Amino acid sequence: MKRKYLSLAGLTLAFAMTGGAADAWMLCREPSAPSCVSGYYEFNDQYAFDSCKSDVESYLSDVADYRSCLIDASNDAAEEANEVIEDFNCKAEGSSFCP
Repeated sequence: MKRKYLSLAGLTLAFAMTGGAADAWMLCREPSAPSCVSGYYEFNDQYAFDSCKSDVESYLSDVADYRSCLIDASNDAAEEANEVIEDFNCKAEGSSFCP
């Protein structure tokens, strides 16, 4: 019987793109944009301006953290998928020493 082995590159990308890592991504907290930049909010004084600027800077920092979390979660999912593919291919080869 001819066995078809799985490719690490194609399936890992497909796994990550189709939401296989969705559980890990749920651990990442998406930040909310500060309310002072939406709607009818106006900078009536220096304090309002400085406060909103601080909120925006904090938001940008949170976005960077969120992006990092998503990248880590995606990498973890790809690594797990690679391990599954390697295990499958090991079994497909008929080895009795597969993890």
